[in-house]
Amino acid sequence: MNPSTLVFAKGLADIGVGLILFAKPTMLYESVATKALSSLTGLYITNASAAPGFNHSIACLVASVGLGTIVAARSGPAALPAIFAMTSACSVFSLLTCVLAPKAWGVSGATLLMGGLVNSAFSLSLYLTQPSVFRL
Repeated sequence: MNPSTLVFAKGLADIGVGLILFAKPTMLYESVATKALSSLTGLYITNASAAPGFNHSIACLVASVGLGTIVAARSGPAALPAIFAMTSACSVFSLLTCVLAPKAWGVSGATLLMGGLVNSAFSLSLYLTQPSVFRL
């Protein structure tokens, strides 16, 4: 798959996730995948009704990142390392939070783990299609 096409698809997916978080966050927070991860790891399932304003902020952020990702995909190969870095950092921070502080901080939910795994899969796929995206 063309790396720009992969990044474009990720942008569309992020916008879709943002819209779901805006309209019906329980579709993600209480999905089959999230429940399975919670059952496997013991991490909590996020309560969508506990902080609707925060959920809306996250929805706006995710959709905005998706839009930026689409712009990057259409801007050519020079923009892809920034998307790789951003997605990889999000993945690493999410997964480290779940591993290092699963209960101590109260922030390591199954949704965070799912996001970390999805972003890891995307970052790995992007790297495998175009290794030059890895730049420090």
